[in-house]
Amino acid sequence: MPKILISYRRSDTAGIAGRIFDRLVARFGHESIFMDVDHIPFGIDFREHIRETLLAGDMLLAIVGSRWLGPRDGEHARMHDENDPVRVEIETALQHGVTLIPVLIDGAPMPAPDDLPRALEPFSFLNAAPVDTGRDFHQHMDRLIRTIERMLEARTGKPASVVSAPSAGYAAPAPFSGGAAASPSPLRKWLVAGAIAAIAVVAGVASYTWLVGAPSLTPAGPAATKSAPPPPPSGPPIRIGTAVMQSGPAALHGKEILLAMKIWQEDVNVRGGLLGRPVEIIAHDDQGRPGNVPSLYARLLDIDKVDLVVSGWPTFMITSAMSFVTRRNRLFLGLLGIEANSEFNDPRYFSMSPTGPTLRGVLTRGLFDLAMAQNPKPRNVAIGAVDEPFCKGVTEGARDQARAAGLPVVYDDTFAPDPDFGPVVRAMAAKDPDLVVVCIFGGDVAGFVRAVDRENFKPRMIGGALQTLQSAELKAELGPLLNGFINFEYWLPAPKLQFAGAREMLTRYQGRARDEGAEPLGHQFALWSYARMQVLQQAVEAIKGLDDNRLADYIRGATFRTVVGEVRFGDRGEWAEPRILQVQFQNLREKDIDQFRDVRTQVVVDPPGYKSGNLIYPFADARK
Repeated sequence: MPKILISYRRSDTAGIAGRIFDRLVARFGHESIFMDVDHIPFGIDFREHIRETLLAGDMLLAIVGSRWLGPRDGEHARMHDENDPVRVEIETALQHGVTLIPVLIDGAPMPAPDDLPRALEPFSFLNAAPVDTGRDFHQHMDRLIRTIERMLEARTGKPASVVSAPSAGYAAPAPFSGGAAASPSPLRKWLVAGAIAAIAVVAGVASYTWLVGAPSLTPAGPAATKSAPPPPPSGPPIRIGTAVMQSGPAALHGKEILLAMKIWQEDVNVRGGLLGRPVEIIAHDDQGRPGNVPSLYARLLDIDKVDLVVSGWPTFMITSAMSFVTRRNRLFLGLLGIEANSEFNDPRYFSMSPTGPTLRGVLTRGLFDLAMAQNPKPRNVAIGAVDEPFCKGVTEGARDQARAAGLPVVYDDTFAPDPDFGPVVRAMAAKDPDLVVVCIFGGDVAGFVRAVDRENFKPRMIGGALQTLQSAELKAELGPLLNGFINFEYWLPAPKLQFAGAREMLTRYQGRARDEGAEPLGHQFALWSYARMQVLQQAVEAIKGLDDNRLADYIRGATFRTVVGEVRFGDRGEWAEPRILQVQFQNLREKDIDQFRDVRTQVVVDPPGYKSGNLIYPFADARK
């Protein structure tokens, strides 16, 4: 049974909220619709009560009228009050990934980001459903209800339960936000619901429309108005195969990748399939062992008879797969690999990774840009890295950028992995660098971060390529020790990175991650895994077939709209243009994974087009 909650401001939309409640009850049943979390008990912290109720729900409808921000008290509207119940509801939904649908009443505009508290700014970028109080009310509600049905079906894989009319004599609960609103009598509710049901029967209401302006996840972009639901897919399935780590050292992330693929599969199938056929994902566990990979792809192609193949992760697993797949002349879509095609130069390989054509300098370019924009500018730079092939391109690029900026390199060394890292940090500190650029990954990241804190090392800026620090669990483990560090990221839930469908997909992912044993937030791989499948889907639909060479030709020249934004491929199948974020950790106070659900503690400081906040400089100020 679904659980749909309604949030509204009493002084803004009390009347229409009651009408919306009636329509939803008529469709989903009284037990599924909530307008006050059944009254908040006396003596209970209403913020915690709201949080618990929202987390138990499927979605929140935010009813927005012309006075939704609330009355002004001096400079700001009531929405800026941290204890405003409407703010608590919206902020809780955003923080915890609850599906959130703004409902705009009588042409009310979406609030601008500048009109909202910082924590609520992402709300401005959500697609909204219009509902008018006049003659179009029932038509608009039909659209909204149909969209809710489809979202619930996509999330659960089951049709939403149908209720012809509510039981006579029910009493509406008090409003979800604020005090009790005037509510229609039980008799009127019964008559209205009965009339709606009768109209539906007489008119044969079967048409549906997605929310006006709402994103269609596959393919990305505004969904077209449809006159009837798509027919269910039929015929033999289109089988897509992969070998991905489901056990072994990074199984958490392999399961993250696989769960995103499953969600894409569900989305495609609920919308009629691919080329009218159902899609089936076939995944084998590579156990994190490169030697297993070629035989698994042989099994996929020769025994499972899959139609298309995509890679696992990381780069060395991708290249292991390519040693077999390229000999079969098959299309192959990689995931967050680094220059995986440099050895093979296969025209049928494409990488879903924002690093662009070359690794050299791409991960640290933004760091140097930030450093040289500060006052005072750094005087010099230290460059350090573990002795691993990945770090070679990073440090070579850092040296190039130091020369271009006119910064002398006072420390330049590679070092063996070391859980302590005290000697390395002391050697750096002895050179008194202003800017420190490092390349470290795996378990060494935690060792280096702890050593910086233990040795009280405080250059003006410190960052680079801390390769495993995109993991939410490692971030939570280190907590406040990360304050001031700058690292690269591929995506975070910053307002300017909320591309069409991203929030909805992540909400569904996060709701299932724990049960699937996947990484809880999904910021590192989930969206990229889903976007890769969107590219594949859009290419198949464009050529109306599955031929590997024709698909490769199309992908090479097309632009794709995905949950990570527009994607275009260039040399060796890498992204034509890189898009690397520089993120600074700020104001971390505890070791809690929930504080990494948004960008309040991990601030996008570069590039300027995606900024979510300002750099704290120097490093010592961010450590206070």
